[in-house]
Amino acid sequence: MKIKLEQSTEILNKILEKHITSESKPWIEWAFDTILEFKAHYEIQNCSTNEETDELLAEYGTNNWNPEEDQQFEFTLTRQIQLDGEEEYYQIKLKLTFDPKNFDGIESVNFWAMDFGDATEWKSEIEKTDGYKKALQEELLNHEISIYAT
Repeated sequence: MKIKLEQSTEILNKILEKHITSESKPWIEWAFDTILEFKAHYEIQNCSTNEETDELLAEYGTNNWNPEEDQQFEFTLTRQIQLDGEEEYYQIKLKLTFDPKNFDGIESVNFWAMDFGDATEWKSEIEKTDGYKKALQEELLNHEISIYAT
């Protein structure tokens, strides 16, 4: 289904809500189900579907973007797109935050799906990481869906 970029956060949220109510499992798995469904079933208008203009990114680490707030361990799944004729990229993000003290010693990483054969292989490699394994076990502090221009 083709959608406007402006609709992407609303649709991503609806997909997430559907997954949360459908079965009980860790937040990190709901997040992956959501971003993969969003990528597979929703095409952004005025964006070609090649991997350089419509791509998935997974990244995690302990960050402190605002010095007035406490650090958090963030696990973010992003669909990055570039609209035809524009130089900017847009990142549609699903961010999960966890208590950082439970992630001591886990280094920040990022995985672009284009570096793997397909989305299944991409997810499979992420599932092998310490950050993913730990996020499966930890209580979620917050989740956020947003869109940013790079």
